[in-house]
Amino acid sequence: MAVLATASRPWSKFNRHGWSKFGRRQQRELALRHELSQEALGVAPVCVIAKERLDAVGDAALSPEGRHGAVAEALRIAIKRAGLRRNVHEVLVRVQSHIDKAFKAASNDLLAVPPEQLDEYVIGRAHAEGVSELHVVERALTASMSESFRHLFSVDTATRRNEQRLRLLRGIPLGVDPPTHHEKLESFRRQEVWEPEELVNKGGSPLACGDVFEFTGPNGTSHRFILLVQPCDVTLRPNGERDVDAGFLIQLKEVPTADHAPKLKQIRLPFLLDGKQWACELRKTTSVRLELLDLVSFRADGRLQYNEGQAAPEWVLPGQRISGASVLSGLKKAYDLRAAKKGDPASDEKDARCQLTLSASGPFQQIAHGTFLKAKAANGEEPAVPGGYTWNLRRIGRVRMPYASSLLGSYLAVVDRDAFDLDYLKPRLPRASGPAPCGTCA
Repeated sequence: MAVLATASRPWSKFNRHGWSKFGRRQQRELALRHELSQEALGVAPVCVIAKERLDAVGDAALSPEGRHGAVAEALRIAIKRAGLRRNVHEVLVRVQSHIDKAFKAASNDLLAVPPEQLDEYVIGRAHAEGVSELHVVERALTASMSESFRHLFSVDTATRRNEQRLRLLRGIPLGVDPPTHHEKLESFRRQEVWEPEELVNKGGSPLACGDVFEFTGPNGTSHRFILLVQPCDVTLRPNGERDVDAGFLIQLKEVPTADHAPKLKQIRLPFLLDGKQWACELRKTTSVRLELLDLVSFRADGRLQYNEGQAAPEWVLPGQRISGASVLSGLKKAYDLRAAKKGDPASDEKDARCQLTLSASGPFQQIAHGTFLKAKAANGEEPAVPGGYTWNLRRIGRVRMPYASSLLGSYLAVVDRDAFDLDYLKPRLPRASGPAPCGTCA
């Protein structure tokens, strides 16, 4: 639907703020669509034609041909805008009914599986791999729905007609470039590449390759880190064991979004996060104890913190509970030993049971060892503070696959380069700023 917005129309109230910017047109269309939807459910998308677009400007306004040309151009643009919205709307309406059918078909197929096979192949196999008992159910539904979507967008005749119409509209320029990406487009892209903290923390998700952590210091300083580790090795089995004890914790550094010459030891994330470009600073990499880092899965806020008397929650997976009981027992002994002493926590000797990272320099200085928290009783309106340890680290989300595994592969490719002895007969290069190379790497 295309609408001419003029003062004589009943929706002229949408003109009150002026009509000169791309964003205002979008606001007007949304407002008009909202008003119309109050009277009719499922109203088609609305495209507003500004009256000013029909007026010729400059020399074109001096002749009938110029004025007619301005009207024709405005109508071409309006037809394209309305055509874009209409064809996308038709596809979405078709998808909505398609989703219901696809979900019912997938549900019926799952319920057709005998309980004995559900127990063996769906529930049992997931349990043996250390993942949720509903993991295979989620995968089956996702695969079935995804295949149905692919069929709709690739084979369905009506959808292919919409595709052809959109292709024909490509030849009509709109003449106005949006100033920035629309927030909804950014949201769609974010859902492809990022698992938010509400999902990974509140659900008690176990550690995974791509988990991102943030350190916040008392003076406002902050650092971000990403955990890179072989996905199958980091998984806790039902007996509380995993194939590796440590992973790679790499600092994430904000870098300019503009194109720059690639740096070998600075791997850019293949997407923007919060509108910023981040890169893995490989020079700031350390080994991290996974069993201690597991504690972030025990808290809905994702903080790496131990409170006196803390136990593994009942709702976590069996492997998490067994591994957590072991590390919590060690932290309790460390806390009891430290609580029996008097003195400033800053002068504490470092307890190996509280050591998180191998490196204790640079960005890892504040998180390498746990900081002792002294218990405080309630005082008036101030609540009681339990004693324990904190690493001032919090899980803030997760880079999704295959992006996380791609980052791991890039890191391993860099550290696996061949290195040769210095070629002392090689001609000297012009002196450049920065540290001199200590050998030759392939």
